Amino acid sequence: MKRDKKLVLLAHCIMNQNSVVYPLARAKGGFKNVITTYLNENYGIYQLPCPELRYLGLTRKPMTKEDYDSEAYRTLCHKLAEEVMEDLRHYRDDQVTIAVLHGVNHSPTCSITGRRGHFMDILLELLEKENFELEHREISTSYEE
Repeated sequence: MKRDKKLVLLAHCIMNQNSVVYPLARAKGGFKNVITTYLNENYGIYQLPCPELRYLGLTRKPMTKEDYDSEAYRTLCHKLAEEVMEDLRHYRDDQVTIAVLHGVNHSPTCSITGRRGHFMDILLELLEKENFELEHREISTSYEE
């Protein structure tokens, strides 16, 4: 079998900048250097869902964490995080190492360090509750391709 059984969880927009609110996209398609690095290190890539896209669509305006702070948005983030966890349990049961969670710094939804985004806050809580231990990485706000 050729599987290396390593998995990285990527915030949706790392692979798909088309989902980023206008005018904040910083790459034409996705962050090729980040994606290529993981592929060269034999990681499988799990693209996390984009709660912002699901909640307000592609024509949404730039918003802050406070703007997204509603019961409806938190409920959506929790539902999506639970769906991710269901998949991750299957990977764990097959001895796949879920090694890295890669977010986007200062995102109202996918920031990990400092002031966590809504989705990552819920996902990290669920991961911790089920004893998943992952390295945390983020795309810097100054990173562009």
